[in-house]
Amino acid sequence: MSSNQYPEDEFDETGREFPVGVHRKKPSQWKSVLPFLLVLIIVPILAWAMAYVFTHRGDDDATPEAAPSATATPTASEEEAEPSEEPAEEPSEEPAEEPSEEPSEEPAEVNYDAPITVLNGTNTNGLAGSVSQKLQDNGFTSVEAGNATGWRTEQTVVYYKPGKEADAQEVSRILNIDLRMENSSDLGEKDMIIVLKGDFQQ
Repeated sequence: MSSNQYPEDEFDETGREFPVGVHRKKPSQWKSVLPFLLVLIIVPILAWAMAYVFTHRGDDDATPEAAPSATATPTASEEEAEPSEEPAEEPSEEPAEEPSEEPSEEPAEVNYDAPITVLNGTNTNGLAGSVSQKLQDNGFTSVEAGNATGWRTEQTVVYYKPGKEADAQEVSRILNIDLRMENSSDLGEKDMIIVLKGDFQQ
């Protein structure tokens, strides 16, 4: 089967006298080469332009900002942020108030009229009389002397009734027998009885 499905006519006859394709303009070779030329020219230009833009943009970003002036005064926020050179004063510790001392009890007054008996339990005659006189010379007014019969003590002792300790201490101070005092309620009418023994020294 022929490639041409139509029968030849006069037009085909006429066309044989001319070059093939005379009715069409032969395409130029530049049309096939031009796209490659455009690519070879435009692509480098675009690449250069992009490199130029990025290069100059980086230079602009890297431009340092103007440094603050050396004489610039700090702002209020900077002044608040800077610590004060002077240390804050520490609160002074007030001394704790010492508890007030309770007034000491006043010593009981000595009753120089207290009835006192001095008994001699030594071999020294007149010792009770001399001690009685000594107490009277120091203010005691009711002092008697006698012999110590039946008193079972080996050393000088001052016996005194309850509540008469102040009087007994004063007698012991005068006679220098402070360490030998005994509280006793079996003294009869006397507030104090002093029994002198051999250890007593005037």
